[in-house]
Amino acid sequence: MELTLDQALQKGIEAHKQGKVQEADGYYTAILKVQPKHPDANHNMGVLAVGIGKVQESLPFFKMALEANSGIEQFWLSYIDALIKLNRMDDAKVAVIKAESNGVQGDDFEKLKQLLDARDKEAISNNLNNQEPPKKQLQALLNLFNQDQIQTTIMEASQLLLDFPNSSILYNIIGAANRGLGNLDEAMKAYEKAISIKPDYAEAYGNMGVTLKDQGKLKAAMEAFNKAISIKPDYAEVYNNMGNAFKDQGNLAEAIVAYEKAISIKPDCADVHRHLSTIKRYKIDDPHFLQVKNLYAEVSFNRDTKCNLNFALAKMYEDNSEFDKAFEHLSEGNALRKEILNYTINKDEILFLKLEEMQPFLLEKSLKIKRAAYKIKPIFILGMPRSGTTLVEHIVSSHSKVTGAGELRYIAEYGTTLATGISDLNETAVTEFREKYLSELIYLSNGRPCVTDKMPGNFRFIPLICAAFPEAKIIHVQRDSRATCWSNFRQYFSTNDLGYCYNLDDLVVYYKLYFSLMQSWQSKYGERIYNLDY
Repeated sequence: MELTLDQALQKGIEAHKQGKVQEADGYYTAILKVQPKHPDANHNMGVLAVGIGKVQESLPFFKMALEANSGIEQFWLSYIDALIKLNRMDDAKVAVIKAESNGVQGDDFEKLKQLLDARDKEAISNNLNNQEPPKKQLQALLNLFNQDQIQTTIMEASQLLLDFPNSSILYNIIGAANRGLGNLDEAMKAYEKAISIKPDYAEAYGNMGVTLKDQGKLKAAMEAFNKAISIKPDYAEVYNNMGNAFKDQGNLAEAIVAYEKAISIKPDCADVHRHLSTIKRYKIDDPHFLQVKNLYAEVSFNRDTKCNLNFALAKMYEDNSEFDKAFEHLSEGNALRKEILNYTINKDEILFLKLEEMQPFLLEKSLKIKRAAYKIKPIFILGMPRSGTTLVEHIVSSHSKVTGAGELRYIAEYGTTLATGISDLNETAVTEFREKYLSELIYLSNGRPCVTDKMPGNFRFIPLICAAFPEAKIIHVQRDSRATCWSNFRQYFSTNDLGYCYNLDDLVVYYKLYFSLMQSWQSKYGERIYNLDY
């Protein structure tokens, strides 16, 4: 016998009172399927969410309950209490005014108003020094960011914002993390918020400039850099970033001026020396060459500084045809970089084995999506780093229906645990992965139906890509193995996940792993992969 809505509501309330959360959720959900705006079911779902700590998720239910019946005092009490728990005091104040205009009154409502007033006074009494989290918490957050745990950084920083809503530092970190994920618009919003809190925040202006450069807005980027310098004239890092922006424009003369200014402020800024070395041709008596040699001779520098100086010297000696010395410094720089990253090739050997083991299970869980349901078409351009993926993306994205999104982290970020069997693999999990990735892609699409993702390392995840995106195109770019390995060995990568590039033996082993894995994928997904020889 089917229950009426009232009977289902009573059953849900009884289960709720007895602490049977899942059972209560089932009754309320069933009601909302029939009547999505049912006021009591929405309210009670909100209360359930708060009870299990999902306060943010409770708000849509409370709002729907109030939309359906704004005259119920308890609905307002629950909604305002949730806003206070989330430290959204301004929203809570607005809700109190709306509640009063709907005739809400009573002792409980007055107590809630008093609580809100007390919290408000407490916030006002805190001085500006208390707007930022303790140094230990900030350092822990920066450690996550520096370890490339970008998504976790955003989550932790967002959680801290509940306690420190006016923290300019947290917004700056969130901006940097979003930039790391390729969410450039979100990064800009975070930097703008940081600056609105602290108008003289040079670091936020500097980071904003880098993000604007990533967006191709070089004029606006320069304005942000200049603003940062006007606040902090000795900001060497900003001059370095200005040099990078000029370099991207092809304005090498201005890039050299900017890099040299950074060096004049901070002579031991090794990454600037490395950047400058990539755009100059050196003679043996070049003052910059002599400066870097002298810096290198100092023994007090840390490994990272020595590493950057070695890459710079390798280029300088190469320009002077002193190839033995160039290779010596290149080898030392690579060895230091590998040591800094604490990389061992067996990490990737284990990863590749897991990826192959999971392939049959991913094939079983391949989604069958109707063509009409396609929201956007991803075009994956993949292969070894330095194999030509950038040029291929430039060619493909020149089409009017294609947006080039660059190297996106999302496949590895959202999909590694699925592709390696760490998390449960089922169609629901694959669908959730698909939706998360596509939502990011739509955001970056500029309204175009196709978007390229040229992260080379996505070759590892072809079974997951094929399972989740039947509409996707996959372009595998191949280059001569010797040229590829040597080009990787000569390159200093700013990302921390290419540790195999810093040792020739590791590179050879990794290339064989890549080649073997791609042969395996070709045998199983050959019709999905277009191979392009560079």
